[in-house]
Amino acid sequence: MITFGEIKSGISYTWRPGVYGIILIEENLVALIETDDGKCFLPGGGMEESESHEECLIREGKEEMGKLLELGE
Repeated sequence: MITFGEIKSGISYTWRPGVYGIILIEENLVALIETDDGKCFLPGGGMEESESHEECLIREGKEEMGKLLELGE
């Protein structure tokens, strides 16, 4: 399991499953999301209550990249 950030004592955390995708732009290029502080992540994020993995990744693609993703294997 990957943990983003530092777990602090005295704080109650909620488990939230997420989906991240590897998006191939060309044979040897992968799309990444770059934050304002220069960190890079795969496109994706936390799932909404009733979303499937596929629905989450499509929604996140629209939100983060403004693109409609076509999901493969």
